[in-house]
Amino acid sequence: MKSNILIIVGVVLAALGVIALVIVFSQPSDGGGQSEFHSSSVSASVPYESDNSRSPADSNINRRPGDGAGSEVAKNIVAMAYSLINTPYALNGASPEGFDNSGFIYYVMRKNGFLTCPRGTFAQSEWGARQTYENLCAGDLVFFSDDGKDEVSFGGIYVGGGEMVACITHNGETKVWNVSIDTDYYRRNFVRGIAIS
Repeated sequence: MKSNILIIVGVVLAALGVIALVIVFSQPSDGGGQSEFHSSSVSASVPYESDNSRSPADSNINRRPGDGAGSEVAKNIVAMAYSLINTPYALNGASPEGFDNSGFIYYVMRKNGFLTCPRGTFAQSEWGARQTYENLCAGDLVFFSDDGKDEVSFGGIYVGGGEMVACITHNGETKVWNVSIDTDYYRRNFVRGIAIS
């Protein structure tokens, strides 16, 4: 009798494990390109995380780039980006426990009501109206190439004053950094910005 109960419990647990795997691997993938800066790892799409930490006032918001969200939303995006500086890198990471490049942008934008923000870097760089380097505003997304061509390699959140916050490799360490994009390297490799407000 006791062994029959153990067998039934084992079968139920195995079935729940299979169901969980099916759910995880059936989530949509945006097919975005490489989302790591100076990393040989390619970031795969991961399931959308729950947005349970959003405030109740935001529960019906679904902002889109360029919808006139305004300076208050941009300030919130910048403040959240700053609050995540020094968060470590994690392969396919999209939470404050660890980020990859596109996962950082994805997390910050979704937490600020931009629920359609895609997961991959390339898809994020095509998500809204393009913005030139000279017209960037705080809260806009910025995207760069590793080789000066038009192919997007990595991105970040422009925080104003010629700086961005991004999960990149900088000074030999990969984590969320605040870096100046007002340098020859970043100017030469700038591909596009995406206007948020």
